[in-house]
Amino acid sequence: MNLELLQALRDTKSLPKTHITWPVRSDVLVKPWREWMYEVVRITRTVPVSQYLLPDIDALIELAAKATVAEPDAPAVTLHPVWSPWHDVPDHAVDDFGLHFARGRVAMASFLRSVKDATTGPDGEQRIAVDTITYDMEHWDWSLWNLRPDQWWALTARCNDAYNLAKAAFPGAYVCWYNRGAMIRYAAQGWQTGYGGPASIVTGDEYGDGYSCSLYHMPHVEANVEIFRQTVARLPGVAPVIPWVALGAGFRHRRDVSDGWEWRPHLLYGTFADWQLGRFLNMPEYCVAPYKWHGPDWNRATFVALYPGVMCHNTPPARLNAVTHFLAYCRGAAGLPYEGDVSEDADD
Repeated sequence: MNLELLQALRDTKSLPKTHITWPVRSDVLVKPWREWMYEVVRITRTVPVSQYLLPDIDALIELAAKATVAEPDAPAVTLHPVWSPWHDVPDHAVDDFGLHFARGRVAMASFLRSVKDATTGPDGEQRIAVDTITYDMEHWDWSLWNLRPDQWWALTARCNDAYNLAKAAFPGAYVCWYNRGAMIRYAAQGWQTGYGGPASIVTGDEYGDGYSCSLYHMPHVEANVEIFRQTVARLPGVAPVIPWVALGAGFRHRRDVSDGWEWRPHLLYGTFADWQLGRFLNMPEYCVAPYKWHGPDWNRATFVALYPGVMCHNTPPARLNAVTHFLAYCRGAAGLPYEGDVSEDADD
């Protein structure tokens, strides 16, 4: 166990913006990883919960309460439910609203109800707030990658139903659809929106509280900045655009795959890019000239999502790698100088 990294987490103050994270494995809630998880919760100000973590939800709430007390001047730590609609029922067409749709809907409603019950005390008091809920349509077993235009209405109807279930349970929560409105760069087609393209996991017509995009091209800072800029540019107004950020993970360019990119959950690269992205997303002055990256309105990122979660890797080396990149990101977010060799992040 790397005690130096653990101490660095202890010395890191909470981030300027709330950072939601992907759910973890239950083993991080016991020693020796519990203290690491606690520090990540304290820094990000959220704790994630999935259907697989429902048996441990009391332990998650305890971590959140401890972290809230530790930094009383920071926002209270909140619970972040994550659900992948219809991922756990047999394959069925998007416009099939029969048995499999109903089973998936029951499972979704049951999960939200369980979270609601767990966050409500015996006298009706709220044990912990739920400010954000993430829906990830990518995990649905039915392939949405070749959705026909005449099926869009069905996908919109499904998403609206899921949105209404979330709002019924937690009226004030922000419902985050993964990659809603994102601009995506494909090797052959160039820049496209996910709507109606090869990645139609939402239609854009569904109910939503904002938009999101994936900044997964680490350590290629220019690529991530351009994705956010392109997404914000096609979504005028002030609606939030939530960036999903990969730290110590991401896409690698490959000429032998169809779209030119391969996802890798564990990448080895220098941490300068993490530090830079932390500054862009958390320091308002980067929204204006004369800064080099002033093009996107970074303030549209009212909060940030981390995928993979800092502590959700399966092996200790992968977790420690993720913590290393997370710490560099936090230094950038705090406006602290970079610690390391800038040349280690050659844009390869």
